[in-house]
Amino acid sequence: MKRGTLLVWCVALALIMAACGAAEPQAGVIVSGTISTDNADTAEIFLQVSDDGQMITRAMAHLVKINCNGFGGGEATFEHTNVKAPIEAGKFEFGASFGQVSGQFTSPTAAEGTVHLTFNNGKTECGTWNWSTTGQGISSWPTQPSP
Repeated sequence: MKRGTLLVWCVALALIMAACGAAEPQAGVIVSGTISTDNADTAEIFLQVSDDGQMITRAMAHLVKINCNGFGGGEATFEHTNVKAPIEAGKFEFGASFGQVSGQFTSPTAAEGTVHLTFNNGKTECGTWNWSTTGQGISSWPTQPSP
């Protein structure tokens, strides 16, 4: 194989691999999933994409039986209603009332990433944890997340 042909194939493969890393979200989709943490019995994350698909507009974390460096209790919901986090090439990052969230869409209706959980106005560190959503969006924003 000639050097020039090999270079073209390498560049094409690199572009294909880069495109496979993240997907563009479905406009207006609401995704929900699990935060994988040892500091709560159940931990869920909810994210809403804007109607034009360009940003995350709303986020919520719902935790049951939190136990984190002295911050604990039964059930807590932390909602951030004015996020405005741009989605660029399927990726996003923003700060919310429950910590720092970063992620990427893996399909138009699913995403994954990490969340650095903090509570008590940032005074209680709860670690950085992975999260992932299911492959299907939900129809409306939850009024009471399922425990």
